Amino acid sequence: QPARGAVLRVLAAAAQERGSRLSEADELAHRALEAARKAGDRRIEGGAIQIVAHVRMVQGRREETEAALREVLAIDRETGDRVGEGTSLYNMAILFESTGRLAEAENAYAEALAVRRQAGSPVVVGKCLQGLAGVCWQTGRVRRAEELFEEALALVRDVGYRVSEAN
Repeated sequence: QPARGAVLRVLAAAAQERGSRLSEADELAHRALEAARKAGDRRIEGGAIQIVAHVRMVQGRREETEAALREVLAIDRETGDRVGEGTSLYNMAILFESTGRLAEAENAYAEALAVRRQAGSPVVVGKCLQGLAGVCWQTGRVRRAEELFEEALALVRDVGYRVSEAN
């Protein structure tokens, strides 16, 4: 069952990434979630819920998105998945920012940044810096935003991630 859940989660993520019908990604994610719960595999469960959250976000179902992201965050913390925790916090920050909840977005970006600095992944650290800079810019803290953007740019240049540099 854990392997089946993992495969379904990967298929759901692939469906989501290639822009397939949301219903296909949603169905596969729910099947992965069911298999993971039956098997008691909390990490696969969290991954499946993360995909459900993304589908809900695209559908504009913000409250359901937030509830799913909070559930994933709890699972990440329960299982000690620091990379997942940072990703969940980052996704929550994006949700908060998109709904105008800038103080919550700033806190979530800052927490995601701290976690991802500890857990590694310079590309995601760069994305967190960019998100935090965007919130600072929107709240009139232009100099702080510039500092954060410069730090993000230096980081992505250092690791050779040109896609982020273009953003």
